[in-house]
Amino acid sequence: MRLPSDTASGNGAPIGGLKVVTEQDWFAARPSDTEDVYKLDAESFRGPDHLRRIQEEAQALIAKALAALKQAQPLLHVWDRTCEYVTNDI
Repeated sequence: MRLPSDTASGNGAPIGGLKVVTEQDWFAARPSDTEDVYKLDAESFRGPDHLRRIQEEAQALIAKALAALKQAQPLLHVWDRTCEYVTNDI
């Protein structure tokens, strides 16, 4: 597996999410621009059963990441307010 990336491999443009690539498959996840959901793209080079497994594993990983983010949200809010307070004093 290569390191996860947040840029397109062809031109280095930001993809607005995260892409994980292995020799046999890849998946990319990013938040939707218009809905309160994330979008998941995946491809398997081994067939449809493997693709379903990759999609399920990616969804589980994303769910864990979103749950961790939700848990950290009060801390992030305090961080944002602190930064805003400091910025406003300058």
